[in-house]
Amino acid sequence: MKKNNNLYLITTHSLFLTAALMLVARGEKAAQTLAFGIFAAGFALLLRYPEALVAAVNAVPFLGAFSYGGVTALIALLVLMALVICWRLARRPTHLFNLAIMLTLLFFAYLVLNWYLSGQVDEEGGAGKLRLYFIRGVIPVALVLTLDDTLNRLRGFLFSWVSFALLSSLMIVATYLGLASLSGADWGGSGRIGLFGFDPISFSLPIGIAGIILVHYFLHATHAMLKPVILALFGFMFFSLFPTGSRQTLLAMAVGILVYTFIAYRSFFGKALAAMVVLLALLAAFFGVAGRYKSDRFDVMAEGYAKNSSFQGRMITLERGMETFRGAPLFGVGLGGHGKYIYTTNPHTGKRVKDKEHVHNLFVELLAEQGIVGLTLFLLPLAMVCWQLSRRLREGQTDQHFRTHAGLLFALLAFALLQANISGGISVSGAFMTTLVAWASMLSRKPNDQTPLLREQQPA
Repeated sequence: MKKNNNLYLITTHSLFLTAALMLVARGEKAAQTLAFGIFAAGFALLLRYPEALVAAVNAVPFLGAFSYGGVTALIALLVLMALVICWRLARRPTHLFNLAIMLTLLFFAYLVLNWYLSGQVDEEGGAGKLRLYFIRGVIPVALVLTLDDTLNRLRGFLFSWVSFALLSSLMIVATYLGLASLSGADWGGSGRIGLFGFDPISFSLPIGIAGIILVHYFLHATHAMLKPVILALFGFMFFSLFPTGSRQTLLAMAVGILVYTFIAYRSFFGKALAAMVVLLALLAAFFGVAGRYKSDRFDVMAEGYAKNSSFQGRMITLERGMETFRGAPLFGVGLGGHGKYIYTTNPHTGKRVKDKEHVHNLFVELLAEQGIVGLTLFLLPLAMVCWQLSRRLREGQTDQHFRTHAGLLFALLAFALLQANISGGISVSGAFMTTLVAWASMLSRKPNDQTPLLREQQPA
C-alpha cells in the first residue's frame, strides 16, 4: 500500500480491533450494540479502500451476529459495497471486460436460474446459500473487478485479512483462557469454541489463511526487526486454532504454505530447502501444541482415521450427496435441494434455527445441487486463472514481487481446494475460491494491460 494510505487503513482496522476487544471484555447485548456502531464506522471509512472491504466480507465471520434496530451489520456492509461498486463502474465501465470474472458472474446467474426452476425457491436452505454466496462471492468479485494498481491493492487485501483474522484469534484465546464469556462459546456442547453460535470452522478458516499470508510476510520482510513480530503473531494465531478443534484448517494451512514456498523460490534447491524447513517447523509446532492441549480432536492418529467418527460421518454425507447427483446428473436439484432439515437453537439469539445437513464437500455439493453443468461453470474460471498465472510464471519475465504474490494466490487456492474437499460448501469455501479467482484474474493480466501493476515496487 502507498505510505499515505497506511495511516488511514490502520485507523479503520483499529476501530475493528476496538469493537472486538469490547466483545472479548463484555459479551452482553449492550456491548454488542455499541460494537455494531464501531464496526459500521469502520465500514464507512473503508469505502475508499474496496480491497479492505473484500477482506472484511470473508475474514470476519461474525459480522451478521450483531443487530441494531433490525438492521444487521452484514446488510449495512452490503449497502456500502453496492455504493462503491456503482460509483467505480460508472467512472470506468471498461472494467467490465474481464473474461474470468464474467464467467464467474455467469455461474451466479446459473445458480439463481437453476434455483428458481428447481422449485426450491421457498426453501430456507437454498435462499440462505444464495444470499451468502452473493455477499461473500459475487460482491467481492465485483469490487475486485473495479480495482487498478493490482499489486498494491492485493497487498492492502492481505494486510486487512490478517488484521481481521486477528480479531477472531483474540476472542477465541480470551474465551479459552476464561478471560471472557461470549454467547455460544461452547459450540454444540462439544467443548470446541465457536462464538455467537457459529460453527468453529467459520472462525478457524480465516485464521488459517492469515497464517499463510504471515509466512509470506516473514520470508520477504525487508526489516529484520519485523521478523520476530511476524513470528510472534503467527504463533499466537496458530495456537488459537486449537480451541476450535479444526484439524482441517491446520492441514490446509500446512499444504498452502508448502505450495507457496515451492513457487516463490526459483531454484530447485531453494524450493526443496524452504519446503523442508517449513514442514519441519509446522510439524514441531503442531505436536508441541497438540501434546499440551490434551484434546481428543487431535488424537486421531492413535485410533486411526478409519475409526474416527468425523471421518466416518463425512463418508456417509458424501455418499448421500452422490445419490442426489445420480438422481439429477445434468442440472442437479437446485440450491438447498439436498439433505434433510436440522433444527437447532442459536445460543446467541435464542431463536430456533432451521438448517440442512451438509455434504461436507464443495464439489459433491455442486454436483448434487447444480449438476455437471453447474460444476463445469464453477471450475471454468478457476482453471482459466490458474493457467494464466502459470503461463506468466513460465515466461520468466516476471520479477520476484510478482512471483511471490502469484505463489501466494496459488497457496491460498491450494488451501481452499483442500478444505473444500474436507468440509466445504458453496456459501463459504466456494465464495472464498471465487474471490481468489477474481484476484488471480486481475494479477495475471500482462503489464501493459494494468494501470499500473509494477510501476511502484514496494517491499511486500
